[in-house]
Amino acid sequence: MNSFLSDSKVWSRRDFAKVSAAATLGLVFSRLPAMAGPFTREDFDHLVPADKKLSPDWVKSLFARGEPEVLRGNELKYVAETNAPGIGAYRASLEKFLANQPVQALPHERIISRLDEAGKTFKVLIIKTPFTKPHTSVFFQLECAYWNAEFEKEMRAAIK
Repeated sequence: MNSFLSDSKVWSRRDFAKVSAAATLGLVFSRLPAMAGPFTREDFDHLVPADKKLSPDWVKSLFARGEPEVLRGNELKYVAETNAPGIGAYRASLEKFLANQPVQALPHERIISRLDEAGKTFKVLIIKTPFTKPHTSVFFQLECAYWNAEFEKEMRAAIK
């Protein structure tokens, strides 16, 4: 078959490439008018107003940070200095570091259960350090400031 296109209803790759190349060259070298342009800066001024009249509270909420929920194992207060030298200094340092945060002390197993449950829905980031004192884990759950449990509850009630 020496025809430009084969007689079959399915084009070979070679036939498709020939037609595509010919069509592209035809469009490039034709004298057809451009679809759009040329443009100047003024052409775009009316499309999106400079002042979008956005609520300042709404704009502020885009950058608001939620308060973290801080959890630590309840067992930490029972670890004896004789069994883990330096644990008292760690407790004091941790207390000073978290002084402005409400810290919830829960049994370690309960915290791990919550972490496991959160991992079923969300990606969980765990940062391990070389620190080797027992029951010294601290957990931070970060929430967004633009949506809270009350808003979620209202929305879920509206869905029902």
